[in-house]
Amino acid sequence: MHFLSLITRYLNEPFLEEFINYYLREGVDHIYVLFDNDSTLQIKPHISNNPHVTILISKSFKQRQTHDANQLYQSIRNDTEWVVFVDCDEFISTRKFTNNTIRHELETTFKHADCVKVPWVMMSSNGRMNDPPSILQHIVHRWNHDLRH
Repeated sequence: MHFLSLITRYLNEPFLEEFINYYLREGVDHIYVLFDNDSTLQIKPHISNNPHVTILISKSFKQRQTHDANQLYQSIRNDTEWVVFVDCDEFISTRKFTNNTIRHELETTFKHADCVKVPWVMMSSNGRMNDPPSILQHIVHRWNHDLRH
């Protein structure tokens, strides 16, 4: 039984390792990666060999994303208390109590909740032409939704 599981999809995401390390530090017990077999970036062996990570191959993922995520959810939902579905380049943080992990917030603040909706904020690459070495340290420019883009 897991308290907190995470489902993500993978298609040419250069920050998968940073993503996995981040969410494991946030208290996620297990991460399920839906790997698009059309991806040109392979997953490194130390990631696929991590006992807290399961890589699942998804054929024709672009057409089957929702189906595959739902099928995976149905297979794990009775073995985990909380499930998070988030893309490989998205990072959830606890803003009110920044020293708390996601797990801690779910165990305390949201212990009586059945669902938590997290507002999504688009972050900007600020005109970069190449990927930075770390998405968490370099892509921190918030998109201003009040301006016309």
